[in-house]
Amino acid sequence: MRHVLADKRAKRLAALVFNRGAAQGLVFLSTIVAAKHIAPSEFGQAGLFTSLCSFLAMASSLRFEIRALVARTPGERNRLFGLAYFSNTLFLGVAGILVAVLTAAGLVASWAWFIPAGMVLVSFVQYVFPAQHSKIEQVSRLGWMTQLVAVVTASSQILSALYRPTATALIVGRLVAWMLGAIFMARAILDGVRGARRLTVSRTLLLLKASKREIAYGVPAAVVSVLTLQVPVYVYAFHSMPAAIGIYWLAFNLLFMPYLIVSSSIRPIFLRSISRSPDTSLLAHKLRKLTAVALTVGVAASVLATFACFLLARFFLPQQWQDAPVYAAMLSLLLTSLVAQTPISFAIPLVQLQRFNFVGGILQVLARAIAMLLVLRITGNAVHAIAAFSVISAAGYVVYIFLFFRFLRIPQR
Repeated sequence: MRHVLADKRAKRLAALVFNRGAAQGLVFLSTIVAAKHIAPSEFGQAGLFTSLCSFLAMASSLRFEIRALVARTPGERNRLFGLAYFSNTLFLGVAGILVAVLTAAGLVASWAWFIPAGMVLVSFVQYVFPAQHSKIEQVSRLGWMTQLVAVVTASSQILSALYRPTATALIVGRLVAWMLGAIFMARAILDGVRGARRLTVSRTLLLLKASKREIAYGVPAAVVSVLTLQVPVYVYAFHSMPAAIGIYWLAFNLLFMPYLIVSSSIRPIFLRSISRSPDTSLLAHKLRKLTAVALTVGVAASVLATFACFLLARFFLPQQWQDAPVYAAMLSLLLTSLVAQTPISFAIPLVQLQRFNFVGGILQVLARAIAMLLVLRITGNAVHAIAAFSVISAAGYVVYIFLFFRFLRIPQR
């Protein structure tokens, strides 16, 4: 009986990963079609918008959905999800006011008005909904949502490329896709709102006190983890190089988006499964084994993705995108090391190394930004800068893995 259940779980997990992979493949194919008709500078602005939304979405729920995954009782779990929804509402209001002030001062582009809504929608679609559907029997609905978002995103990108090849059109298409995904998960939203309405001041304070470590270190570390991959976007934006942002974003979509989509699907299931395992003594051994497997997967994925990018640029894309394979080749080193450290990054909340994770993330962001800024100052070459970024990033992940296992202490339950 146990083997039958394990087989069903494996099939459902494989179906989830396949659905997410197929959805991302559809989005990427549409991105290639769009890139053929849209200039890298316009594509770069859309990439900057998506990057900002992803960056802010990591903080907007204050990681309460992660705490909900390891809650001891269903009631506590529902209240924590309610806090995640309440937190997103607060962030939406604050972000809206901030964008209004910056727009009035003439400091931001016109599409900045879409950032608050994009932030909350990404938080729901990428993080909160997967956490609310972390049981293996719930993943089919999550898969349908992913497919819906992918189809709408792909369709809007192609229509934008053919009829209105601008950054604003691409941004609106992404917003519509995320919004339809949220509407499809209306039941989850109602559950979250009910959880928020049941909150009392005393219970909220207790949950905040119990979550203070995750809020103090987990939230900043999560934000930093997104920022580590988006350093080139902001460095190029600082140097007013929108075309370089567009080329980086194209290579990023090919190399990293499949990884991010699959990992965000697996993470809640991984965390829920490990947190309920009675045998914590073997956790370190399991993590070492998973890290070795992830390294192998990372090497294979990097080689295939780089080769695919070369073929696309060589035979399909116009001359203005010909640096994309070079970017992909440089970033493949980073992708390999990133995939290798994924299992231990999943386990951070369980082994109570949030402070270590946060400090490590800050150091990595600083090292990557300084490396790119120095290279751009010396050479002024965007390709050289991305090479420095990739080498420093890969070295940082190797050190991170070594130090993690060096200081790993499994808490007793």
